[in-house]
Amino acid sequence: MESDRRHESHHYSPLRYPGGKACIYPFVTKFLQENELVGTAYAEPYAGGSGLALKLLMNEYVSHIYINDFDYSIFCFWKAVLDDTVLFCDWLEDVSVTPSNWEFYKDIQRNQAASDPLEIAKSTFFLNRTNVSGVLKGGMIGGINQHGKYKIDARFNKSDLISRIQRIVRFRDRITISNKDGLRFINLLDKKKEDIFIYLDPPYYQKGADLYMNFFADKDHQMLSKRVFSLSKKW
Repeated sequence: MESDRRHESHHYSPLRYPGGKACIYPFVTKFLQENELVGTAYAEPYAGGSGLALKLLMNEYVSHIYINDFDYSIFCFWKAVLDDTVLFCDWLEDVSVTPSNWEFYKDIQRNQAASDPLEIAKSTFFLNRTNVSGVLKGGMIGGINQHGKYKIDARFNKSDLISRIQRIVRFRDRITISNKDGLRFINLLDKKKEDIFIYLDPPYYQKGADLYMNFFADKDHQMLSKRVFSLSKKW
């Protein structure tokens, strides 16, 4: 596909995400082609940064994407991108990328009950772009005194990030977001009449608690494994 070749090297998601799936894009596109699944809808119960889903959609390998994440912070981010695009991009253009603002947005994450979804979205994105490896639980790039090799704004190219968001919004009508438990999301998808391919990528088994706000225990993986074998949808 010509559009595929043009955009092959571009980043598709504004989020930095540990364990991101975009790196397996060549494998998944080949898989879809060989199994005659090009043009189907595509779903991720554990979407996170959604880099793979977005790349498949924008290069027309899939017709619609269902992205779900049980982490309320991540859900708020995607909701803001799709439903409050102008407000979010205006904030992104103006926000000062400083240690004091890092502390401010860190407090919002700690006290989500006192904040509205848009503020949580801003906090999520600010910390994702200014924390080591994009981990919300992680520390600030460069350290609190900014003595590190890289400074807090090293991963905060505003014009590029705004461009990514604006590109995503052009596909708004073909993106459905949700904030459900992964198994519940799968059960709902399995009842839909349309053809949907489900990509199952649950949180890391051993390191999930260190990387994600919501992570899997042994019993969660066992429950998912049991449910998968009774799915009617392709996965």
